Amino acid sequence: MNFTSALQSISSNDTEHRNRLIPWINKVDIELKEIGVIDFNKVNKGELKIIYNWIQTGEYITVDITSNHNLNEYDIKINNKSIDFISKLTNEIKYSIKLTNNIIPEKSKFNISSAMKVNLELKKEVDNFNWVNLENKDSNIDPINNQKDKIGYYPTSSKVKKDWSQIDKEYDKEEKEEASKDSNDGMWKLFRDIYERGDEKTRRAMIKSFQTSSGTVLSTNWDDVKDKDYEGKDRPEAPKGQEWAK
Repeated sequence: MNFTSALQSISSNDTEHRNRLIPWINKVDIELKEIGVIDFNKVNKGELKIIYNWIQTGEYITVDITSNHNLNEYDIKINNKSIDFISKLTNEIKYSIKLTNNIIPEKSKFNISSAMKVNLELKKEVDNFNWVNLENKDSNIDPINNQKDKIGYYPTSSKVKKDWSQIDKEYDKEEKEEASKDSNDGMWKLFRDIYERGDEKTRRAMIKSFQTSSGTVLSTNWDDVKDKDYEGKDRPEAPKGQEWAK
């Protein structure tokens, strides 16, 4: 019988014995709290909840878990892609951590360091693969491959997703704004970009038209340029105020 049970068995009118027990109850309670001993009459209330911190190396995931329940009352089962907390009393899974990637259960282990804390050491199935998240909140979605179905998004460890198609549009807008600042420099920058992004026929058309016309013609249409003779019968008129050299 502990001090609390003894106090409950004493009549409320027995002030002498009550006054002797209460200081001892308070003293024990304070000392137990100071050394981290939990009053299990106050835990295991409500649903099992956990919080965790995790780190990783090339081969292992280490998880430190703190719970609101006495973990000695649970079987902890390490599966290929989940960690289950199973009640020893009812044999029901009371909590499950759905992992984002696979582990090797037989090479993984756990250690209950105190009544409400457990340490997990999980062996990665793929060494040196960097996990972005520990837990897959939605078990119906592949956390790695689902982003591939989103057009314009690139898989990244950043929590802020980037719409690369939108960034590309913003880049094109900046290019055009930059080109408009200086008509000459901007024009050549635009021509260079067209050349770099064009196919073989576009490049051939630009080279032939520009070189053979002494810089007076620039075409990207190879079908229009291939039969032209800019040095002879198809020579364009000289720019205003200039004439062709003999």
